[in-house]
Amino acid sequence: MVESAAHALRRSPRAESRSRADGLAGLVETAFTCLARARSARAFHPVGSMFAGTVAVDSPESRVGSVLAGHWPVQVRASKGVGTPEKWPDFHGLALRIDHSAGPVDLLFTTVGRRIPYMIAPSVGWCTHPYTTFLPYSVDDERLLIRLEPDQPDAAPEAEPVSVKHAVSVAPVTFTVLESEGTSWRRVGKLTIAEPSDEDLAFDPVINQHPSLCHSRLFAGFRLWAYVGSRRGRGATVAELNRKTVPAASVADAR
Repeated sequence: MVESAAHALRRSPRAESRSRADGLAGLVETAFTCLARARSARAFHPVGSMFAGTVAVDSPESRVGSVLAGHWPVQVRASKGVGTPEKWPDFHGLALRIDHSAGPVDLLFTTVGRRIPYMIAPSVGWCTHPYTTFLPYSVDDERLLIRLEPDQPDAAPEAEPVSVKHAVSVAPVTFTVLESEGTSWRRVGKLTIAEPSDEDLAFDPVINQHPSLCHSRLFAGFRLWAYVGSRRGRGATVAELNRKTVPAASVADAR
């Protein structure tokens, strides 16, 4: 009995950590459920437009290239993060679904500052600011950000997603893909948004991530709880709500 009690005491810090993680998961899910329910749409990036294109990762010696090297079809959703009215600035977002041979890979990007590309920043046009994944990815235990640098700063100058539709009706909109390398950036490829698409996708960068290009458990947990809450709040289908999740216990054990 003494040994059992000692064993229980040794395990109590982990049990408490998991309990806190469960509580945090509930708070995050509830907050995003309420926000999505109030908007009758996604908690963030509620309205967007879909496009088809390609992503060419032509730097196999880079860390991103070691995982995604090749020329892949891609579906892109352009959306305003907060959903501000028409011409108002917003945190613009580009969600990518890469049709990779290993399975779908979702990458989410948001606008960041021109001079400080590690902080999200609002923009008016779709090509006036760079975009990054904001949350870091890990490749071979090395953390990195992925960045999209607009090649045509004057393309799609208006705030609404329809501005991107107008732009691609004239010519493809392209972005240089880069990865962080210390405090500098290294080119790894090119994203081309070519034409509007009729696809209707629910992006999920945690479930649809490449096993060799992934978030840490901590970041994945927070993001997944938010997605679960947002889906519940906007009345997602049973199939969407039953999608694979990352247990809170896994986040509690994250290093």
